[in-house]
Amino acid sequence: MTKIAFRTQTAASWLDWTGNTLSYHGDVGIDQGAPAFFKIRYGAKFHCEAGKLVANDAGSNEKPSFLLTFQNSGGPNALVELGGERPEYSGDLPVDASAKGFFDYLWKLVHCQSP
Repeated sequence: MTKIAFRTQTAASWLDWTGNTLSYHGDVGIDQGAPAFFKIRYGAKFHCEAGKLVANDAGSNEKPSFLLTFQNSGGPNALVELGGERPEYSGDLPVDASAKGFFDYLWKLVHCQSP
């Protein structure tokens, strides 16, 4: 897989790493695309409480993973770590400005901050 698509109620957006970079594309801006991705990735299991993501199941000790990995068919990959003071990028697949804007917004959501 070299794309992740996610939908709002009326449009689609996606992260794409089929080429030489990881980028964000979509029918909607990052302000709608990042919350849609957040809902898919984290919303089923976690919610914000007291400024951090906690499990929806009060009896669960499950913690959210803030490391996202993207690897294209040619082998290069991009690692995006959202657990620190800001998004951190590593790997040999460059993350372009559109995707960095997306991950900046997503970082705020996973840290329960207002975008």
